[in-house]
Amino acid sequence: MDCLLWTPEFGFLAKLSPDGRFVFSGYLPLDGEQLDDCDGYGAFDPAKVATDASGNIYVAGFTTASNRSFHATAGALVPDPTGYQTPIGNQLLQIFSADGQRKLYSTALPRSGAQGIAVDPWQNVIIANDGGLQRLSPGALPIDVSTGANPLCAGQASSLVARVAGSNDLGSVDFLVDGTSIGSASIVNGNATRTATLAVGIRKARAVYHGAGPFDGYSSPDLFFAVNQAGACQ
Repeated sequence: MDCLLWTPEFGFLAKLSPDGRFVFSGYLPLDGEQLDDCDGYGAFDPAKVATDASGNIYVAGFTTASNRSFHATAGALVPDPTGYQTPIGNQLLQIFSADGQRKLYSTALPRSGAQGIAVDPWQNVIIANDGGLQRLSPGALPIDVSTGANPLCAGQASSLVARVAGSNDLGSVDFLVDGTSIGSASIVNGNATRTATLAVGIRKARAVYHGAGPFDGYSSPDLFFAVNQAGACQ
């Protein structure tokens, strides 16, 4: 056969059952470079795949601006699918549900290609390529805080929950309501929780992370919420 120079293979993702049958299969907006070696010009580059504890599927690989089927999800690191060039790079990360029916996340990344991918127990994604390692943490912010319910009821214990991206369960979080500390809590499974009984009114909460790394002392955005809002609690 003639050498098919510069004819990239289309990217795809397939899942097989233990007996070798197809569970699902579909195309991806990735280029696998080429299988044929044209006098040393071949550059076979298959997509790299990893899964997390829930079975969600993480796929990283090489893409180009010609892959118009790429659609970044809300909050993507690099949302523009055009102009894949330095310093933007030619790398794409997509995350799919375990059954292959839903795309959970899709973004371009500021590197080119991928030699390996892994997901740690805290769902941090580590991608290796010729330029080094990239570590992506879940969550749009290093730390944010939420309430178990909003509005809350006066006289009842209420929970404030801080989510800390990339903490690897190291460190603790201080919780402040209206600028006054209500105590701290250790991080477990990426979250820290503090329970308190709060006064009636519009309250302002903030969470502050303390631990190793560059986010030590980092505060969440202020969260405003109501306690015993009229008609909300019985």
